[in-house]
Amino acid sequence: MSTETAILSSETEIRPFLVDMPDEELADPPPYVSLPVAFTVFPGEIIQAPRHWVKSAYHNLIYFHEAAKGGHFAAWEEPQLFSEELRAAFRSLR
Repeated sequence: MSTETAILSSETEIRPFLVDMPDEELADPPPYVSLPVAFTVFPGEIIQAPRHWVKSAYHNLIYFHEAAKGGHFAAWEEPQLFSEELRAAFRSLR
């Protein structure tokens, strides 16, 4: 089994459990982070985190964007887009 096949088959197995998951199912927030946080949602990701989830989890959210393409391996799949997102995300801290 190739790596790509393994990834696709595991995604196929868990996707039905993640689609339209209510907010209360993902109620355990990550630990408090005081550092500035940037968050980009890529359309190929399994979980599409809505802005209100991200904002409630990361109180110092300085950047949120929904990219037009890319997935879980966005840096590999779309390196130009990924680097543009990094630059845009932390531009305010320069």
